[in-house]
Amino acid sequence: MRVVDLATPDTSSTITYQAGQEFQPGTRRVVAQGILCGHHRNVAFLSISPGRLDRLLSFLRFLPAPLRAIVQSRWPEWFLPPKIVLKRQKLGWDEEFDNEKSIYQRLAPLQGTVVPVFYGEASCPATEDTGTRALVFSHVDGIGLYEEAAGGMEREEVRSMLMASLLAMSSLGVIHDDYKLDNFVLVGD
Repeated sequence: MRVVDLATPDTSSTITYQAGQEFQPGTRRVVAQGILCGHHRNVAFLSISPGRLDRLLSFLRFLPAPLRAIVQSRWPEWFLPPKIVLKRQKLGWDEEFDNEKSIYQRLAPLQGTVVPVFYGEASCPATEDTGTRALVFSHVDGIGLYEEAAGGMEREEVRSMLMASLLAMSSLGVIHDDYKLDNFVLVGD
């Protein structure tokens, strides 16, 4: 997966930055619009704009599961969801980047339920804060635990949900050690 163009963030903005993105992940050219995260400047939340060929090949999503899995393993770029997250590597964070990539590969059985779906690695132009590598994830719609809307939840309810997801990860040999509230999203019930 390769990012063709990535807008450089306006460092004077403390909240968000509108960004147009173009990707060339394998055989597909992807055009996306979105914003850069205000507190993680290396993260972009993007909406993919489908092209004519995307609409033509939309039938791929309706293939029988075994056949779809074969096609998707060869051409994953044709199965990207409408919303994705692009997380660019911070400068000097090579080991952490490789570790995060391997952790998401290890967590494959939990992708889409406990953790976002990991679509792979992309390359992109470096900025003054980021390298040329990026990870591509599904966007998770929900309420971040840091948001006011999550403040009305009972402590025991939140604890129970967090423990269930942390135990699921630990069953695959992964211990989550970055307990910041912006790393957790409440989805559905």
